[in-house]
Amino acid sequence: MVRNILKSIEPGTLTQLIVHLGLSDEEMKAITPSYMERFLDYQLVTSKEALKIVEELGFTLIGWRDLRRI
Repeated sequence: MVRNILKSIEPGTLTQLIVHLGLSDEEMKAITPSYMERFLDYQLVTSKEALKIVEELGFTLIGWRDLRRI
């Protein structure tokens, strides 16, 4: 699914992908009922597979400072 989303982005466009990350711990469970979705997002974003997809598709990851300059 993530691969398909990333493949649909036109080359050369500035795209912001927002995910809500969280751990599956007691604090997160107390804060939001969507703690498991946030944990799954965390696992995805920090996975070697996700980094491999980003590299294969030729994305350049930037941070907020870079985005502010643009």
